Amino acid sequence: MSSICQVGIAVFEDGRQIFGEGTLLDPQEEFNQINVGIHGITAKRCKGAPHFSQFSSTILRLLNGQTVACHSTFDMDALSEACAKYSEVELSCRWIDTCEISKAVWPEFAERGGFSLENLGERLGIVFKHHDALEDARAAGLVLLRAMAHTGLDIDSLSKLRVDPDLLRVASGTRTPRKKLFAQKHETRVTGPSGPLTGEIVVFTGDFVMSRAEAADLAQASGATVEAGVTKRTTILVVGEQDASLLAPGQSKSAKNLKAEKLISHGQPIELVSEQEFSEICSQRRP
Repeated sequence: MSSICQVGIAVFEDGRQIFGEGTLLDPQEEFNQINVGIHGITAKRCKGAPHFSQFSSTILRLLNGQTVACHSTFDMDALSEACAKYSEVELSCRWIDTCEISKAVWPEFAERGGFSLENLGERLGIVFKHHDALEDARAAGLVLLRAMAHTGLDIDSLSKLRVDPDLLRVASGTRTPRKKLFAQKHETRVTGPSGPLTGEIVVFTGDFVMSRAEAADLAQASGATVEAGVTKRTTILVVGEQDASLLAPGQSKSAKNLKAEKLISHGQPIELVSEQEFSEICSQRRP
């Protein structure tokens, strides 16, 4: 993973590319012919090129402190391994995985070629030369912009998306209202300060007036730990409005709700509360 032979960085601002830089690097490793067959970059082409440590200052200058889109975690992992190999300072940036975002925004693509950058380019009308680092970087940025335009969500919201049958998804060619959370993943939270929910393990299911992130923050501020799924640790399940179109045939409740009820029937003390009841409990922490 640390043997990088090409780096491409495309910089976007206000929805358009304003800068791009790509360069070959000498990975100082033997070239694998399988990889050469994919990207076409040979040892001869990289002869005399800088090695990673000689280009890392440019990478740090352009990426540190920024939101950086990459398609899958490959680029993030490769840069981390290269930094370790050459004893360089690790990047401090916010990574956005456009592959995972695409799975949530366009789930129908799973049966229409998948979520490779090449297939997404074809589906979304992005013309680029695949396996060229700068071209791939530009394409990843454009996929992110297409996702923002398609959903009406900003980067903060898009970064919290996941494919989850218990949450809303965007239908092909339509937009889901923001208040419906659009497959927005609430973030787990560690135990917060002492409050009315101290010692509680809280899980959320369904749609809420507040965002999942806001609900998770509120639970943590009230002393709770927030987890993603119902388990034998769960003590409170906050149940929001259920979208019947996302439920299994013949079911009127989410998978989390059904699992909680099953655990309750076996003696686990899980409390089911509405969003309003949850808010009222949390409000007890205020003077």
